[in-house]
Amino acid sequence: MAVHRIIYLNNAVETKQRDILALMEKGWEIIPASSIKHAIGFMRVVRPDVVITAHQLPDGDADHLLQTIRSSNEFEAIPVVVLIGQNDSNQEAHMRQLGAVDVVSQDQDRSELVDIVNNQIELHSATKEESAMGITGQLARLGIIELISAMVNEHGTGVISIDGSTTMEIHLKNGQIVHSRHGITVGKKALYRCLRIAEAAYHFSKQPVDVEATISGDLTALIETARESNQRLMANSHLLPQPHHRIRINFTDELKSTNLKAEARAALEVIKRFPRVKDYVDRFNVPDTICYEYLMTFTERGFITISDEKRPVVVITDSSADLADSLRREGVQQILLRLDLDNGQHLTDSVENNSKLLGYKVKQLTNATIKTATNDAFLERNLTHVRTHDCLSLFPATELVPTQVPAMRNLVKLRQVGFQGQPLLASELMYVETKTFSIGLGLAAYQAAIMAKRQQPVEAIHDYLNELVSRIYVVVAVQSGRSPMAPKGTSTMISTWDKDHFKALEEIPKGQSIIESMSDIVRQRIDVKSQIRMAVGHINAAKVADKLHETLQERFHASHRFEIAELGPVTTSIVGDGAIVLAFHQL
Repeated sequence: MAVHRIIYLNNAVETKQRDILALMEKGWEIIPASSIKHAIGFMRVVRPDVVITAHQLPDGDADHLLQTIRSSNEFEAIPVVVLIGQNDSNQEAHMRQLGAVDVVSQDQDRSELVDIVNNQIELHSATKEESAMGITGQLARLGIIELISAMVNEHGTGVISIDGSTTMEIHLKNGQIVHSRHGITVGKKALYRCLRIAEAAYHFSKQPVDVEATISGDLTALIETARESNQRLMANSHLLPQPHHRIRINFTDELKSTNLKAEARAALEVIKRFPRVKDYVDRFNVPDTICYEYLMTFTERGFITISDEKRPVVVITDSSADLADSLRREGVQQILLRLDLDNGQHLTDSVENNSKLLGYKVKQLTNATIKTATNDAFLERNLTHVRTHDCLSLFPATELVPTQVPAMRNLVKLRQVGFQGQPLLASELMYVETKTFSIGLGLAAYQAAIMAKRQQPVEAIHDYLNELVSRIYVVVAVQSGRSPMAPKGTSTMISTWDKDHFKALEEIPKGQSIIESMSDIVRQRIDVKSQIRMAVGHINAAKVADKLHETLQERFHASHRFEIAELGPVTTSIVGDGAIVLAFHQL
């Protein structure tokens, strides 16, 4: 008899333990997942009978998970049960509208949850057995090529998913391979990479996924060509440049006058944008052997130079990243901002100017304009370092701190013109739109600086930050009547920044403190067993900030103890007097 599998997402420890024990009593296999990303990864390898999820998750919420599952041909038939904090008819209706098969209050008896799951297993298990089969461990007796042949002969049409840190798929249709995906690559290049996998776990789904065909040709001939290409690549691996090596185009007269074929021109264009060997090979969508053949040919003709030079990385951001002392110690360069008020006054973004700023009315704060101290500030700072460093600029959410557009205009010009007569590699001048602000921006800059100190290449830092910023949460508690966010009233309001806007302000419930409310928000969004990095800032609310900081340090596994930050005028003009700002992310 098949064991029924349930993926369970919930980071509330007590509820999680209670639910899992109740579900395990039925003999079901429970697979705990700490995030949406982990759950989707499990689902690619082990198709579950049911997914149970809390509403709030570290990397999103049940809305996000439901939309991901229901929009996927591979997962859309999997039933999802959502756990909510308390009975809420509006929230329940919303979850059902998004595709949840049932909604259960976390304080209800667990027997109800068990009954719901049991009913869903009975309804969907027959469909599941017909549409998918797990083939984990098949490699013990079959190589990947033999496995494809077996699936073609037995089923003809379906999708082979290969377990790994990146998405790997081979799509079959009527006995032929029609599409493949390996990370960001598709088509034959992706197929050749999948066929190099030496050991993995697999999952085969007989239900085809509607994809655009990127591969054509006879199956046997295709696999033979792939085998030859991969063998040639492995035989010459000792001659190939290393993934971290950099490629610089030599704009010689010969290169300018040579009539290169279209594919060779395309290779040079990819090199311009992605000068690291690994990135060029990943993004130039021809088989890897051909990518390297172009590099060898270009090198022989003097069109390019490949070197293993490791340039240090300098991280540049602006003064609104309110962790100035910590960032300064880590070598982060901060561009000074200023506030232009409607009475013609200019205040630099320095904590010492907060007392002057708070002398203005809330409406005047709302009308303040945020600028860099000079129009060319970012350009000048990059020019200072680009000769010896790779420069990585971090910009805050432009909706709150609109410095990115003029700064980027200058940086684009610098890339086009070059430096001291030499063209710049894309890696020498990079940037990240963090979509966060204040100490959230500070946490991003701190992480970048730590990676730079560890001599990570700028591309690796850039890619990691683009993934990290979606996990940085910024929560603000503001005082109504003293904040541009809530210009009227006298209560304490709380909100979370959501990439490009603040979520609707909510009044802190009677009898609950700022500390309790913010602690609850952290608990709902992280795996409490994992380490987090967090920072607390304030404007004329040092005692509350200190108590919040102390409480969070006690309750959660904080990886670094940042000093409590006194927020500067730029952040003050956004959140107002008496505000508390908390930023955190899971490591």
